[in-house]
Amino acid sequence: MDIHCPRCRTRYHLESALTPRRVMRLRCAACEHEFRIDLTDAARRSSSRDRVGTDEVWARRVARTLISDMVIYHRARRDAALSDGTLLDVFAEDLAVAWDVFRDRTGDGTYDHLFRDAVNTILAAGRPLL
Repeated sequence: MDIHCPRCRTRYHLESALTPRRVMRLRCAACEHEFRIDLTDAARRSSSRDRVGTDEVWARRVARTLISDMVIYHRARRDAALSDGTLLDVFAEDLAVAWDVFRDRTGDGTYDHLFRDAVNTILAAGRPLL
């Protein structure tokens, strides 16, 4: 499984069979940042990627799920902001949280465009927002 330093994004590969299934503290060799990682959660995410197919399909699904949840749970707020043209202002905090989750799950930025596409397609109803 691949692990990324949250500060410098340095990638490390851990053999799944050799890592204990628990929360661990790690120190990045590149920037010396200490961070925690839940290896039980990482193993579950890794196996779900294998079931879904390619990493890009999985990343698209993550982005669309995060943005769809905003629309489902805040439909009235979204519809009002969409008609007022204040969508970005109204959902700034929600988008920041969703972005952090997306980057945490997808890693190095290869699939960042999928998050933008999900925001524009789902939250902004096909209008260019990001």
